[in-house]
Amino acid sequence: MPRTEHGSRHTARLMGAIAFTAALIGTAVTIPSAQAATAQVTVDLGRTTGDVMHGANGTLYGLSDDGVPGDELVAPLHMTTVIQKAPDGAQHPNGDALAIKKGYDRNGGGEVHIYMQDVYAQWPYENLGLSDYLTKVDTMVRKVAARPDADDFVWVPFNEPNGNWYPDLGSSDSAKYASALRTFQSDWTTVYKKIRSIIPDARIAGPNETHYDAKLMGDFYPWAKANGVLPDITTWHELGPDSLKDFESHLADYRAIEKKAGISERPVSINEYGNRRDQSVPGQMVQWMSMFERNKVYADQAYWNIAGNLNDNAAQTNIPNGTWWLLRWYAGLTGKTVELDPPQPNTIDTVQGIASLDTARKQAQVLLGGTSGDVNTVIRNVPARFGKKVNVTVERIGWSGYEGAAAPSVVSRTTTQVAKNGSINVPLTGLDAMSAYRVTVNPAGSGSPTAASLPWSTSYEAENATITGGTVYSQGSVTNPYGFATSGTKDVGSLNRSDSKVAFTVDVPKTGTYDLDVFYGNQSGGPATQTLTVDGGSPRTLTYGSTLNWT
Repeated sequence: MPRTEHGSRHTARLMGAIAFTAALIGTAVTIPSAQAATAQVTVDLGRTTGDVMHGANGTLYGLSDDGVPGDELVAPLHMTTVIQKAPDGAQHPNGDALAIKKGYDRNGGGEVHIYMQDVYAQWPYENLGLSDYLTKVDTMVRKVAARPDADDFVWVPFNEPNGNWYPDLGSSDSAKYASALRTFQSDWTTVYKKIRSIIPDARIAGPNETHYDAKLMGDFYPWAKANGVLPDITTWHELGPDSLKDFESHLADYRAIEKKAGISERPVSINEYGNRRDQSVPGQMVQWMSMFERNKVYADQAYWNIAGNLNDNAAQTNIPNGTWWLLRWYAGLTGKTVELDPPQPNTIDTVQGIASLDTARKQAQVLLGGTSGDVNTVIRNVPARFGKKVNVTVERIGWSGYEGAAAPSVVSRTTTQVAKNGSINVPLTGLDAMSAYRVTVNPAGSGSPTAASLPWSTSYEAENATITGGTVYSQGSVTNPYGFATSGTKDVGSLNRSDSKVAFTVDVPKTGTYDLDVFYGNQSGGPATQTLTVDGGSPRTLTYGSTLNWT
């Protein structure tokens, strides 16, 4: 929730990093860190793991209305699923599954999953009894049944049942759990059969708990098979940081339940994933996306903040931020995925990645991120048809905040000799944990690639500056995943006194004119200002537009 005590209507809050390319002279502020041995990511182009699925690019309430966000942002992402509210639902003012469908189709969209209980206005959902719900179910399903594209919709009868109408599904009291399970099973059967009575071949997804619950899944699936009410798509949520280490064990447990019960493998959709500390941060999101793509499941980013901005991937209707570009890179993977071995599998906030090989295009791609420092990317079994030399391009997309525009930059372009064993080594140095990186390998031509030329830049953390009349706050982290992302998990707020000041001592290569970017938050509802002075020079006024909240 917004914490309005952190600012005032006249001051903005400095968020995480201030990125300087300004005419400032002084002593550099550095943050010492222990450097371990260089990590290694190994990619084996000789071991394919299936077609590129693009399953992890889904979104919950990422689409608002037809054209919001704009076609320019939606079309390039090749989205496989979106989750929207029930037709005429009251949960949100926009995001109706039928209202967004035309624009979604226009931009090559896939399935639309309907959160049926989002017909209700409250959260948790008001419980007016099953009869009331069935009336609403009948109305919404008939609206879809009358459409020629009815097959494009998937029905999710219950959303987070353990957090809504059936809280004792999570009870440690066996009697309470058994009672809640019986009620849920009865209601599931009733709603399931109501949907199928209107659309006989309707696809139904569930049980859709807040997290993976081995006990519930082990009880629910054999029962559902015996009673002819199996979900067509299996869903649950993976929201917290622990999912980055536990998801694969959850999936393995579920597949074992299927096998034991003699159930054919269902498609799995993790239809809400990630948290505020992850969204908008390329280095965080690439960890989630690589996990889901590797395991060939579908996944939709959770909706925490703004409806209709692709879950914090669009700064404005037609302006991408950093994570939009990561999704665009992901959509650009073609051919087959190949085996990628990170140095620490299933470990929170470590380098993870996805790799693909398209033999027809003669192109290999690697997306990675999630760590700082240096990483060697070893690519093995480069196909002979690529030739003895290859061109290697490395790009970076950085964190631009929730509402900041961004574009990728080319870090390097090189021609590399393929070793006799068919491998190349791509050393990546000075990585930023909040950034994601793309490595692209193509056959080398007769010429030489143009060398990358990036302007000099550096950044400084507000919490490490000299602060007068302000407070350092801790933000999104592993222990506070609901907190918003900031660089270094800190920001400086409460800059609302007459003597409030944040003074940075910085260093640049030479005196001159540089660009200056400031990460900030301003929940005042109107413009906020601060004064900037450099080396005692004339003051300049910085004006900050209003943002989502103080963070």
